[in-house]
Amino acid sequence: MLRRGLSSFNVTAEDQARFDQFNLEREKAWLAILLAWVAGFVDVLGFLTLIHVFTSHMSGNSVSAGANFARGNFSEAGRSASPVPGFVFGVLIGTILGIVAARCGIRRRASIALAVEIACLLAYMLYGSTLLHAGNLSSISVPNFVLLTSLLAFAMGLQNATLRRVRGFSVHTGFVTGMLTQCAEDAAIGLVHIYDWLRRASPDSAARRMHRRRMILAGGVWLTFAVGGMCGGLSQQRWNLHALVLPIAVLAIVILCDFFHPIHE
Repeated sequence: MLRRGLSSFNVTAEDQARFDQFNLEREKAWLAILLAWVAGFVDVLGFLTLIHVFTSHMSGNSVSAGANFARGNFSEAGRSASPVPGFVFGVLIGTILGIVAARCGIRRRASIALAVEIACLLAYMLYGSTLLHAGNLSSISVPNFVLLTSLLAFAMGLQNATLRRVRGFSVHTGFVTGMLTQCAEDAAIGLVHIYDWLRRASPDSAARRMHRRRMILAGGVWLTFAVGGMCGGLSQQRWNLHALVLPIAVLAIVILCDFFHPIHE
């Protein structure tokens, strides 16, 4: 409707392109929010079922592996470090998929990576359910543990490579320390702008809007990651690994939206 309303005026091609770009970036912002919820959900569910191993952000795993190695707990160090190769490989494959798809002119590039992510989550849910003992996977064999952690870590690495920039800003939907830092930095800059305004100075309005939008986006990604983690914890208590049906459904909806209106158009 808004598009038809614009067409009734004398809208230039440049104005139309700017309007289309605004809509596209707004859709990417919503995508970042949804993917952050999925990552938080999967990370907490993996943390609970794999006994304190993260599958979305590797900072905690790296610190835990280093601490256990220093104490001589080599088996625990290996357990903590096991998701790292899968995560890195997921980012690698996701980036290559995006580049190849772009060069081939494939418009629905996000759907390819997200479909592979769904397959990994399904494999974890179905195969992991056959190995559950007392609600977790702590007693399974080392090969099975590495396989399951790699499935989730690969899925999260793949997701992180799917969407990297929104409105010109760097975005990470699977590890949110950087997003929280960015939100705090932009909030500080916003306070400086308010101070300048109170002193009747003339801060750059364009810069002020940019920092405000980036603060809202970064804060939104962090908040939905945390909410996703809460949902993952509550759902795991009730349905265990079958709770992964919820993030799989969200990813399927994103793929459906990408089919009708390509995200990377």
